[in-house]
Amino acid sequence: MKCLFLVATLFVVVLSQTPQRRCREAPYKFSGSFKEVNYDARPGEVSFRFANISYSRTEMKIKVEMFERQEGGRDFVTETDLLLFTERTRYRVYEGHCTKSEIESTESFPDFGIPENATFFGSDYLGAEGPNLGVLVDNFYHRDGEGGDYHGSFAPVGFTGTVCWPVVESFVRRTPPRSPRPTSTNVAYEFMNLSTTLAEDAFEIPKECETPPPPPIIRGRNVL
Repeated sequence: MKCLFLVATLFVVVLSQTPQRRCREAPYKFSGSFKEVNYDARPGEVSFRFANISYSRTEMKIKVEMFERQEGGRDFVTETDLLLFTERTRYRVYEGHCTKSEIESTESFPDFGIPENATFFGSDYLGAEGPNLGVLVDNFYHRDGEGGDYHGSFAPVGFTGTVCWPVVESFVRRTPPRSPRPTSTNVAYEFMNLSTTLAEDAFEIPKECETPPPPPIIRGRNVL
């Protein structure tokens, strides 16, 4: 009987120490920043991108303001992408010049949550395990049918609940959905300063894309 009690007690202790999955989905709206590193960038392709992002799944809108550097280059270029999925309209400002185009019907609204069918494989501290020294994340992994791998770590928005921020992600031999125009299949992301609040003008059309007002009508005077 004592042996049975000890075995049952050990089972309860082990079960209580088994990491429990917390994260299920990303916030429906957020703002913040991310870094994107393209490990396969060839000369002329973007190798590094720092971006400020505003995102709303309810409004189906995304705005990304980017600073990009190409492989082999030293200078950064600026780019802003505003995607309005309800109107299927994309505004792109590249180095001060605006283009307006239609979002293709095959392009779906991105979800910054955990990929479908990803497997939870435990929790770890990113950084140090201690107060204000690290963040406890849920880790996920997925391999698609073509051998592409996904690794991602997410952290809860609050102390309870299943809504979680993306913290770090990597896509190996598979196309990442995070970039407005992915150019590689080996890309890593780091997310920073995320917040569930959005600025009032988060999704305003860039000033470079605004239609200028018509010139004023000058009416001539009749000469007597």
